[in-house]
Amino acid sequence: MGTSFYEGLGGKLTEHIPVLLEPIMNMAQGLSRQPQYYLDGTFGRGGHTRVLLNEYPQLKAIGLDQDAEAIQFGEKNFAEEIAQGRFRLIQINFNHVDDLSDELNEFHGGNGIDLILLDLGVSSPQLESEHRGFSFYQNGPLDMRMDQRQELTASTIVNEWSSENLLELFRCLGEVRRPGRVVKRIVEERKKHSFQTTRGLASLIERCEGWRKKGCHPATQYFLALRLEVNRELDVIKEVIPKMVDLLSMGGRLMIITFHSLEDRIVKHALYGLKSRGSLVNKKVIQAQWSEKKKNPRARSAKLRAFQKGVP
Repeated sequence: MGTSFYEGLGGKLTEHIPVLLEPIMNMAQGLSRQPQYYLDGTFGRGGHTRVLLNEYPQLKAIGLDQDAEAIQFGEKNFAEEIAQGRFRLIQINFNHVDDLSDELNEFHGGNGIDLILLDLGVSSPQLESEHRGFSFYQNGPLDMRMDQRQELTASTIVNEWSSENLLELFRCLGEVRRPGRVVKRIVEERKKHSFQTTRGLASLIERCEGWRKKGCHPATQYFLALRLEVNRELDVIKEVIPKMVDLLSMGGRLMIITFHSLEDRIVKHALYGLKSRGSLVNKKVIQAQWSEKKKNPRARSAKLRAFQKGVP
């Protein structure tokens, strides 16, 4: 790779450090030809896209993101590439990529896309923004919507769902073994006042659960479950993977980064189910080296799987 980890950011270092950057670049180098077309289905702050555009001068890219703030960031920080016709941004959930057939055909001229990246989960800027309501460390509205245009919020779930539905949610999506005490307290407390802030909910969970594991906030799995449900993240993963493989050129690669076991399990089984259409690039999941984990805590739970379209 012609650029180092940080040099690849083109001098535009931001608080968001792209995870598993070196393995992603190795995936690009492993193609049988220089990549011409790249789709970033989860643009975020564009860290991976920035490095790929710098590394491959011939590359043209499209970035998708349902978050209006990510689109605004990209329009400002990738203005030069947009003006050159090398980059295009579209505000849309990547699961609706089949609605973009005309735009994508115009983009790659019927040749297919050589590289597609899905970096799943919440982005660092979303976590760090109080007003988005993703973090129990920030006191913001109990929101958690990646796309602010949708109606369902975490507050709606916490304040309106039945105790039975809340129990199932936290067990299945949060993998909380015994959420009964927390759910009981939620139902009791919401009779007096509705839950409107992340701090209000996190404090209740702290009181119920206590700090059982050093360094792991007791609200972690509860907030994860709410976020997954609000954004239908697991359902979307199942639906989108075959669509993305359809978009690949022959020999093109789909790369997917996950951050927790439920996501990774779905991706693993979905890719195995497509082996008649290609092959897994890495038989074992790729994880960050210790050096990256030290620089970027978000990389500690990151896992990369990749699929190459073509003759199995």
